[in-house]
Amino acid sequence: MIFYARLPTISGMSDEKRINVLIIGDEVLSRSVPESNLDYVLQKAAAAAYRVNEVAIVGDSVHAISTAIKRLYSEDHYLITSGGVGPTHDDVTMQGVAAAFSLPLLENAKMKEFLLRVYGPYSTDAVFRMAQLPQGMEVELSEDGLWPLMRLDHCYVLPGLPRAFRARVDRIMAALPQQKPFWVALAYSDCDESLFAAELAQIQENFPQVIIGSYPVIRSEAGYAVRLSLRGRVREEVQLAWESLLDEFGQHGWISSSQPPVVADIKAE
Repeated sequence: MIFYARLPTISGMSDEKRINVLIIGDEVLSRSVPESNLDYVLQKAAAAAYRVNEVAIVGDSVHAISTAIKRLYSEDHYLITSGGVGPTHDDVTMQGVAAAFSLPLLENAKMKEFLLRVYGPYSTDAVFRMAQLPQGMEVELSEDGLWPLMRLDHCYVLPGLPRAFRARVDRIMAALPQQKPFWVALAYSDCDESLFAAELAQIQENFPQVIIGSYPVIRSEAGYAVRLSLRGRVREEVQLAWESLLDEFGQHGWISSSQPPVVADIKAE
């Protein structure tokens, strides 16, 4: 089974380098283990002003993993994977990576050294199986003694254990090129969004460089029915789109309150 979620392409932002995420594990799809790594990546990507373009969840299948990597990996995206790098029979992520890049699996000396240091006299063939990596994969050790950061170019292969995964994600995000922050303007409506769907679509068409979203909520809990968000890298573009929305919606009495463009709060909780 493969699950994909893809963000629509917004004209004028197609040249940005984005992040794709691949979550691997039968235990995730069956919910034998609750999945929390994806949310952490999304938080940290938002904190660094990176857009996540596409997310996939696949089971422990070499074919499914390699197919997903071929789909998600490109020169235009960073790819972060989670899970399937352990010593048991169902840990086949490295095989999937190798298949996706048409590379052989070879014993990595640095990874074997790390495993020997961690497992010591308890090192077995199963342990050393984790040192079989796709040819050319880089292994970056860290002072915390947790699982190394492993990558092929800008494809990062991370463990599924949340503590180790999060530490590696922090390192990745700190090393990626800095992005221009997003400017965000807001508007709120007490109307059902079906009333203004056509007008909102026209505004989006008029301002393709701005990401416009409409998010309905429970009015009795939030105090409004719909939150409208306008996001973009250039303040002037967001300002113009926001003013256009206020003008159009104001004529119909669809706006209850609004907020002009401000730099997005990029602090990850």
